[in-house]
Amino acid sequence: MVKNERSFRVVLFAVLVATCAQLFRYRDESFAIDDAWISFRIARNWIAGDGLTFNAGEAPVEGMTNLLWTLLSGLWIGMAPNLDPIIGARIVGGLCLLVTVVVLLRLSVFSALRLGGDPVWAAVGSGCVIAASGSLAYHSISGLETSLWGLLFVLGLSFACRAVEGSGRWFVASGLAFGMLAATRPEGVLVGVIMAVAALRFVGKPAFRAVLVFSLVVAVMQVFRLGYYGELVPNTFYAKPPNAGSGLEYGADFVIYGLGGLGLWLFVAAARCSAPYRWLVALCFILSAGAVWSGGDWMMGHRRFTLVLWSASLLAGVLMARNETRLSGVIGCAGCVVGPIVFAWLNPLAGQIDVHVLEDIAEQANQDGVESVALVDIGRFGWTFDGEIFDMVGLTDRTIARQPGVVNEKKWDEEYFRSKSPDLLLIRSQTKIRDPLEQMPVIGHPDVNALRSVLDHGDYHWRAVESFGPNRHILIFARNELALRNSVWGPTPERDLRELLIEFRER
Repeated sequence: MVKNERSFRVVLFAVLVATCAQLFRYRDESFAIDDAWISFRIARNWIAGDGLTFNAGEAPVEGMTNLLWTLLSGLWIGMAPNLDPIIGARIVGGLCLLVTVVVLLRLSVFSALRLGGDPVWAAVGSGCVIAASGSLAYHSISGLETSLWGLLFVLGLSFACRAVEGSGRWFVASGLAFGMLAATRPEGVLVGVIMAVAALRFVGKPAFRAVLVFSLVVAVMQVFRLGYYGELVPNTFYAKPPNAGSGLEYGADFVIYGLGGLGLWLFVAAARCSAPYRWLVALCFILSAGAVWSGGDWMMGHRRFTLVLWSASLLAGVLMARNETRLSGVIGCAGCVVGPIVFAWLNPLAGQIDVHVLEDIAEQANQDGVESVALVDIGRFGWTFDGEIFDMVGLTDRTIARQPGVVNEKKWDEEYFRSKSPDLLLIRSQTKIRDPLEQMPVIGHPDVNALRSVLDHGDYHWRAVESFGPNRHILIFARNELALRNSVWGPTPERDLRELLIEFRER
């Protein structure tokens, strides 16, 4: 046993070093995700007494899907209000990932021993899957709640396993962990319910403690949500309706690169192993189906499959620990290692986005007294900008979120846009806009609807253009009556975009 413990520590140390190396890959702040600053701005408003909402002074809207993480981010924002909140988020996220590694490897060893397996093989199998996953590392320091989400899930499983050994307090801890999971992301409610049913099925009455604690946490959260926001689900539920087409692409990418194809065998083999693992496999299947049905995710990596990845690492360890299932474990583990390596080789800079241009525009808007801006990428811009944000995607806007259509392609409400009448309108373009036009602008959704509004109904003029790179540009439109200083924005273009478009069409 002493030898096994020593070997386990060596494996654990190696996995932690490999995980830190993965985190180091994404050390540049350009790998952070813009959506994180949505939560940070909401947390800052909350601390300032303006409510737990994105636009202070308006009726509260739950424009985030990570309530607990938003509240938690208020801690480092409150302690260092002048510091970019991504620094605190990266520190906490990275620590959550490393703690999860320790807990998961110990859970893998514990599970292997209960099945009569080799604990060192268990640690190696689980460790290889974790160490190879760039997605787990990337999303841990992206600024979002993903690492906390994974930690609470693994803690809930670990506490539940300890509770089976006979200590009732571990059931309470497990219920609390799954309750906090539900407060971290909406899918956590489903995860907790499935785990509660499984616990009652295999343990019986003692598991009622976990169920009671979990139910109490969820009830408190839903009472708050209904009383404060007037809704039982976040506003993003309406802003991002199901889109199975996009979800299938997202799911296929996960199977190919997240699991390397062969990783699917982990779930097939584990389902044959024992009844409790069949429940875990069923949970992964349900979560995966939900991610596909809902449309997946626009972000690099496999954030929506984070719990599936942690489950895969556990199952790899359990299968490799036993002689009769070791080959299955090795095959599945190999897929989970090769897939991410291939993706990293093919896409070394995936997820890297320089958005300092948006921060610069926000600072210019503050200097010139701009009170409201309409745009799509509202995160970092919203953190820097002092005024009101008109979110054209609808994540933080109740009216837009409830318009028919999928995310980014909601029906345009011209009357609502005009009622808001933002001072500035930021339009994303894939092509450079210059005088004369060299090609028709390539504008995506929902920006194209706003541009059509300006071209068809007027009241705005093209004021400036800023560029991220060769294929990322921001067209800045200002209300006609708004006087912007040339010292801040540069000289006004000699001809408006309407004239340039008409001239291009007539060539």
